[in-house]
Amino acid sequence: MVDLENSIPNTDEAHSEEPAIFDTKLKKSTTDYTLIAIKELQEQISGLQDLFVRRLMDDKQKAGLIQTLQDGANFAFIEPFLSDIILLLDRLEKAEDDFSQSIKDELVDILERRGVKQIEVTDTFNPALNKAVKVIEAPDIDLIYVKRIIRNGYTFLGKVIRATEVEVAKPMKTNP
Repeated sequence: MVDLENSIPNTDEAHSEEPAIFDTKLKKSTTDYTLIAIKELQEQISGLQDLFVRRLMDDKQKAGLIQTLQDGANFAFIEPFLSDIILLLDRLEKAEDDFSQSIKDELVDILERRGVKQIEVTDTFNPALNKAVKVIEAPDIDLIYVKRIIRNGYTFLGKVIRATEVEVAKPMKTNP
């Protein structure tokens, strides 16, 4: 006689191994999924960091451009006013009375506090800062040099408002 109970596999025993295999597969697929998700997040974060750095650099460039434009606009606005004040200083320099000299000195102080500086002239002629309004030839020199200042020049925040007008001496031309 065949024992039917023993010949039919016990389904509980067969299924008892499946949950262990299923748990291992589930854990492995969950780990794989988690690793993939972490890698994608890292890539996204890296992309966001790059975007953030690019935007910061763009903002810095824009701020520099805006500042340059503002400086140019401010200079364009203030330059005519400063030119007029400098013409007034020229007139006051020619005056000989003490009151006029006092006003001139006070105006110079005010302008210096606001960023206007008188150009310091050296013996060497500098075309960026000096304007030759009179030229004389001298036989005993090799290079052009500043002989005397005719009108003072001024800068505002590093930009020339008016070049110093000077008389220069240049080497005399020799005839062959």
